Amino acid sequence: MPNTRAYRSKIGRLPFALRNELNERIRDGANGPETLAWLNATPEYRRVMRADRCGAVNAQNLTEWRASGYKDWLDDQAQADRIRKAADVASAITLASGCDPSTVAARIAAASLIEMVTTPDDPKALSEAARAIASLRNTELGAEKNKIAKQRQSLDSERLALERDKFRRQTCEIFLKWARDNRALEIVDSKKSNDEKIKALLKYMDNEEATA
Repeated sequence: MPNTRAYRSKIGRLPFALRNELNERIRDGANGPETLAWLNATPEYRRVMRADRCGAVNAQNLTEWRASGYKDWLDDQAQADRIRKAADVASAITLASGCDPSTVAARIAAASLIEMVTTPDDPKALSEAARAIASLRNTELGAEKNKIAKQRQSLDSERLALERDKFRRQTCEIFLKWARDNRALEIVDSKKSNDEKIKALLKYMDNEEATA
């Protein structure tokens, strides 16, 4: 989780990537002189020195950074770690409860549930946990309804496609049938308007079906 706080110190004005590497070195136990030698030799800090006309980072600067920026960075790392763990547990809960772990709302509800039940001496934890469970289940039910609706829509589309194909086949069969009928061809070849031809053909077809 990137630290977006603004710092005015020499170290605080460094690019995020370099500050992050410095924090990792401090966390991993690098000693002060070694850390200062490395930091002051980096191209990034040399650019800061030229731009701000400041001196090298000294031991006091590093001590102050440990108490400010580095401490904030540790807090951010701990928070990010808690979020990752909560996300893992939330996914496990959604899977165990038969829910869809890809549903964002389901994971959020599960994560909220974890936070509520692990809060000590909170009289509201039980009721909040119950609401979280209900929210989790409602979310999953909503997702299931959407899935069913999509399946129905797909079936309707397939059914419509089949009916359309059937209609086209029947139309072709009728066309082939009347294309061989001399009386129908006489109507088509007549000098009547299209509307008159259609009416005449419909009447002729009705008569044929009535006598069939």
